[in-house]
Formats: sequence, structure tokens, C-alpha cells
Amino acid sequence: MTGEHEAVKVKTEPIWYPWQRVIRTAVQVTIAFLVGLGGSVALLQATAPQVLAAVVDVLPSAAYAWLGGAFAFVIALATTLSKLMAIPVINAWLTRLGAGSVPRAIAKEQATATSTELQPATHEPTAVDYRTEQGG
Repeated sequence: MTGEHEAVKVKTEPIWYPWQRVIRTAVQVTIAFLVGLGGSVALLQATAPQVLAAVVDVLPSAAYAWLGGAFAFVIALATTLSKLMAIPVINAWLTRLGAGSVPRAIAKEQATATSTELQPATHEPTAVDYRTEQGG
């Protein structure tokens, strides 16, 4: 059991446009796969065309469908993880680890700023003694 002084308090706001982040993640992973695969094939074609020709001859056509399915699975998995990370509870947990949607230091500042302890004064101090002005 952790003591109150050991608990890390963070405050995270709801993530804006979580579905936009999900779509962006899907696009990013898709582009990364296409560039990675295209770059690998181009490099193999430029450096060892015989190896590429041998791979194409050996691989059955079902292997290409399997590779396409594997790429689709990884894209779907990355997209799902992106959506899960946008859930406020998970985002708060990730923020405690330093991987949230806002930096951990900012989340700590926001949590401190909304706590009832150690709040700055909301009014400037005054030298007026209101007890005497009320006739008391």
C-alpha cells in the first residue's frame, strides 16, 4: 500500500478528437508498411535481382494473400491500440508512465492547480480591516 505522499497525482483532460487520432495512426502504419515493403523490394531488386526472382518463383500465390492479411492485421492492431490509448483512464495511466497525451510534468502541474491544497490567493492582499468597518 502506498502512502499519500508517494502517490503520483496527474490530471489529464479528455483527448480531443480521438477518432481522428485513430485514423491518423492507421494511415501512418499503412504508409510505413508500404514504404518499408516498397523500399525492401526496390533494394533487393537493385542489389540482388536473382534473389528476388527466386523468392517470387518459390512463394506460392497464397503466401501473397497471407502477407496482405498480416499487414492488415498489424494495421488493425495499431489502430485499436491507438483507440484504447485515447480512453481517459488509460491515458491517465500512460501519463503517469510518461507516455500520455500530455507530458507528465504538465499533468502534475494541472493536478496541483486544481487541488484545494496550496492554492494561490485569488485576490490581492489588502490592509483594510473589514471588522472595524462593519461597526463591530
